[in-house]
Amino acid sequence: MESNTGTGAGIALNVTRTRVTVLVFNLTVISIMLSMIVARGGTPEQHIMAHLTSYAALFVSFCLTLLGIFWLLFSQNLDAQGLSRPWPFTLGSITTYLALSQTVTAFMHEYLVGFESVVEAVRSGVAQRAQGVVQLSALELDAPGHAPLLVLFIMGGAI
Repeated sequence: MESNTGTGAGIALNVTRTRVTVLVFNLTVISIMLSMIVARGGTPEQHIMAHLTSYAALFVSFCLTLLGIFWLLFSQNLDAQGLSRPWPFTLGSITTYLALSQTVTAFMHEYLVGFESVVEAVRSGVAQRAQGVVQLSALELDAPGHAPLLVLFIMGGAI
């Protein structure tokens, strides 16, 4: 990927182009995720508290994406060979991966918030069915602090 010139080493333009393409795609993912979060609805207090981590991660990802695009475009030599300078390219690559990690963090947080809401919706029905199978009150595992013990007990019985 590196090519030697008369004054030093440079990075091929295709490598820089692919990273810029990834960052522009990251901007698209950020905008789609923001529209999905806003479309969920709910009361404003619940909405802000549930999605604050996602908003913060998407904002940081947006800023890092713009910074990465700047560094990658700044790294290009405006000459006939079209090579990129190593240090600005390295900074652009680092911010690319940081921006992608923040986008993945926001995506996973939204996934876990959705998963938590599904679990909360079915928790009461599962608890009533589990009491019919296992006498939870007899084992005194239905107390709020004993939920991990209940899970271990049921999983141990399944094994």
